[in-house]
Amino acid sequence: MSEVSQGSFPETLEKDVLRLRDKALIRLLMQEKGRELVYAGLSGVKVRDILRWSKYLSRVIVIERPFQDTAEQLDFRTEVILKLAPTFNGNITVIFEDIWNCLISRQYVNVFGTVPDIINLDFCGGMLYETHMEYPKQRQAFQELGSKTDLPAWTLGVFRTP
Repeated sequence: MSEVSQGSFPETLEKDVLRLRDKALIRLLMQEKGRELVYAGLSGVKVRDILRWSKYLSRVIVIERPFQDTAEQLDFRTEVILKLAPTFNGNITVIFEDIWNCLISRQYVNVFGTVPDIINLDFCGGMLYETHMEYPKQRQAFQELGSKTDLPAWTLGVFRTP
């Protein structure tokens, strides 16, 4: 098995098929809201999901766990911004934080600067297997998302690609 560096994940046909499916769902959500959408999520350094869905997005918030090496973190941020700047004209935020901490926090709107329309939880593996995936925060994060009273019903799309 090849080693995958942080923020860079292998591309698969299955992931691309799901991106196409999700693109149709995102288009419908945009039509329902009558405006372009705000994306927040785990895009990886290649930002393939965002680039595939860019036609329907006005702003992106890329989330990645902090790197131990600050030079690698700076390279990640630079590469993401260079790929997205021509499309999003500065409406790009890169946050280095565990996404579960962001979602668990009742202050996540302050962290993101807005309420995202789409939260893309794009994991390489599972997201509900807390004992195996070292993510014991999923259940609490989903409960926090579900308890937000300031969010209109069904305004949030959560997508998972294998």
